[in-house]
Amino acid sequence: MNRLGLMTALAVSLVASFALAEPISQDVAARTELHSIDTLTLSDAQFLSGDANGKATTTAGQLRIAAGSGRLPLVVLQHGSGGMTANVEMWARELNASGISTFALDGFTGRGLTAVSTNQALLGRLNFYLSLA
Repeated sequence: MNRLGLMTALAVSLVASFALAEPISQDVAARTELHSIDTLTLSDAQFLSGDANGKATTTAGQLRIAAGSGRLPLVVLQHGSGGMTANVEMWARELNASGISTFALDGFTGRGLTAVSTNQALLGRLNFYLSLA
């Protein structure tokens, strides 16, 4: 095959592969950022009494910025006692596809936990209240 024939075959192959490629999904965030969050791990009694002598902890959040410009709406997603499961990802994708940014908080990994569903006493429920001060 001569050089022109090779170039033509390559061009046809590329066009065919682009035609068969998956379209860009609208539920993918335009930008994703990971943020560390310095916090405390408190018992529910400590939280309710205002006792701030808890264990210093660093948790994380995933900010998925939807496509768009200017000020965008944002929904904070918090996992349940099963941890960061597929439902958090599903909601982030659904909301991003609607032009809504998301911030998914992971309250377990920084505390060495993956789930508390089988033992709720591992972490006080009030540790997930977020102060945006």
